[in-house]
Amino acid sequence: MAKLRKILIALLLLCSSIFSARVAFADTVDITVSNTSLSTNAINGGTSTEFSFDFAVPNSAKSGDTTVISLPDELNFQRNQTFNVYASDGTTVVATAVIDTTTKTLTLTYTDYVDTHDDVTGHLSMNVVVDRTVVTEATTVPATVTINGTTTITISSGGINYTVSTGDSDDIDFWKYGVSYSDDEVMYLINVNTSAATVSNVVISDTINSAGLEYVDGSFEIFEGTWYKNAQNYWALGGSTNVTSNYNIELSADNTSFSINLGTISKGYMIRYRVKANYTLINGEQLSNSATYYSENTALNNADNTFTYQGASGTASGYNYSLTVQKVNEAGEALAGAEFTVTRESTGQVVGTITTGSDGTATISGLLKDNYIITETKAPTGYAIADPVTAEADNSTVTVTDKKATVEVTGTKTWDDSNDQDGKRPDSITINLLANGTVVDTKTVTADDNWTYTFSDLDQYDADGNEIAYTVSEEMVDGYTTVVDGYNITNTHTPETTEVSGTKTWADNDDQDGKRPDSITVNLLANGTVVDTKTVTADSNWSYVFTDLPKYANGNEITYTVTEDAVADYTTTYDGYNITNSYTPGETSITVTKAWDDSDNQDGLRPDAIQVQLYADGEKSGDAITLIAADNWTYTWTGLAEKANKQDITYTVEEVTAIDGYTSETTQTSANNFTITNTHTPETTEVSGTKVWDDNDDQDGLRPDSIIVNLLANGEVVARLVKR
Repeated sequence: MAKLRKILIALLLLCSSIFSARVAFADTVDITVSNTSLSTNAINGGTSTEFSFDFAVPNSAKSGDTTVISLPDELNFQRNQTFNVYASDGTTVVATAVIDTTTKTLTLTYTDYVDTHDDVTGHLSMNVVVDRTVVTEATTVPATVTINGTTTITISSGGINYTVSTGDSDDIDFWKYGVSYSDDEVMYLINVNTSAATVSNVVISDTINSAGLEYVDGSFEIFEGTWYKNAQNYWALGGSTNVTSNYNIELSADNTSFSINLGTISKGYMIRYRVKANYTLINGEQLSNSATYYSENTALNNADNTFTYQGASGTASGYNYSLTVQKVNEAGEALAGAEFTVTRESTGQVVGTITTGSDGTATISGLLKDNYIITETKAPTGYAIADPVTAEADNSTVTVTDKKATVEVTGTKTWDDSNDQDGKRPDSITINLLANGTVVDTKTVTADDNWTYTFSDLDQYDADGNEIAYTVSEEMVDGYTTVVDGYNITNTHTPETTEVSGTKTWADNDDQDGKRPDSITVNLLANGTVVDTKTVTADSNWSYVFTDLPKYANGNEITYTVTEDAVADYTTTYDGYNITNSYTPGETSITVTKAWDDSDNQDGLRPDAIQVQLYADGEKSGDAITLIAADNWTYTWTGLAEKANKQDITYTVEEVTAIDGYTSETTQTSANNFTITNTHTPETTEVSGTKVWDDNDDQDGLRPDSIIVNLLANGEVVARLVKR
């Protein structure tokens, strides 16, 4: 009915806005308060307490309406603050709250959520302190709030026992504390050397102990001055000067610790900085931080601080919540013995471990109202660990269901058969799965599965809670031996092998020209493809062998052949696996000519034939040959080797037998020509006479001055002399 009334009012307002301009005013709304609580009813000048209560918004409230909550004069809010107030679902914003410490008021301004919802409820908590300007001595301070200046609400017992603080100890020389600064930020102050002692090589270090916190960049300030006790007996730094620029602040890489070297000091110091959470702090959350005071590398003092974050909030606060885990199986039966770690989601901090009892439940208390990750670390026997669950600590129960523990058996078939060269590998195999020695399943495995197999969703335990031992076996494969290693199976077949051997033959007249290399390379080809090579030398008698060669490939017999890398100046022929390299050695010829120096055999002593012997490097080469006049006393030896043992051969000729009446001389007229000269000096005589002139002593003067005398041999003129 209220919703219908709101809709009708909205329609009327819309219509009226069309025809005339109307001004809408926000109203003040009274709320109904219930379930009030007080975090502590005893505080002093340095502490605070928390007011907390639920509230209900009247259905007449509309967007923009306000509710003003006031504190009594004796109290004040800890700091100015603006925050959202949520509905009972914890996610929807009902109103925006603004705290003003000057007026000591908290003002709620409602959102449009109240326009569309009836019976809106929410929760408020606010951190309050005693106003020491009003209350100066120990007394009981009223614990109340006033709604819209008219309705006073008593919080819990209605009173706070306030005691006046005695101040700081006189002999405290190093301490730290924190104060709320803004949403999700805390300001810390480290106070050093109240005694103004001279201390050398002073280093102050600080560490954030709580997860999810880090220093605020640029927030560090260092002040130097003189410590004194104020009217409230608290230490205060008088005549302070900001000396931050004089010092280097060394931050850790993760921005969670720092150190400052103050050097030698004789004055007081205060180090002020801020820490910010990288998540939303929860009201009442405790933050841990510690500092250490060093001199000459020796720790003089430690200052630990646990700061309770306080502020007004639109949600519940404090370490007042619990989370219960109910552990069941898929049938809903309780399971005992499940172990969990509980981790705060926003910080990653493990806050505790729990174990379910016989009723299947486990509870962890003292939690902030935040989200937690519940991670099962040990499942009850026979069950699998469940996935982590995230739940809010709101005194509720979260159910975690465990499934029966299962395992899978995965294996691979390995073929050790030289890639099935003999063609004996089957197309498929049969793998048996055994549970405690009994076959419970089989699988046909092929190359399409990459010869792998998996048995899934196998019970890990039997009905009595005993772990099942799974093994595998294989149906026999002909021609193969089987080895099982865990769940992997290797089938081995030793393929047939063969060998290829051959000999290198050199047809090069025993390498007379020195052309033969020191080694050759022989290639082995399998079905036309080179699969191996060997270097062959004289040390192996120019023989070679390729052993342990597979006889088959893919079930077909392999054809092996050999080739040889080319050998310069040789031709190659093959006879099966034997190789012949041929080389025609260089040849030469020698010509011998018989010359007769015997006056054309005038004495008739020249023989009809003579014999000449050819020598190669001083050794006879062949038989002696015969020279005759019919051949012009000439002979040529052809087809003679140019070299022997890689060296040039020196050829010579000699006449075999001596010829009576002749001397013999052999002359090499050119590189390949020899002349054998046989010399014979013929017998001689003389002819002498006198010219007689019978002319009466040349009385007539006819006698010539000279005459010519001719000598005739066998009637032939052979000489002529002129005589005077």
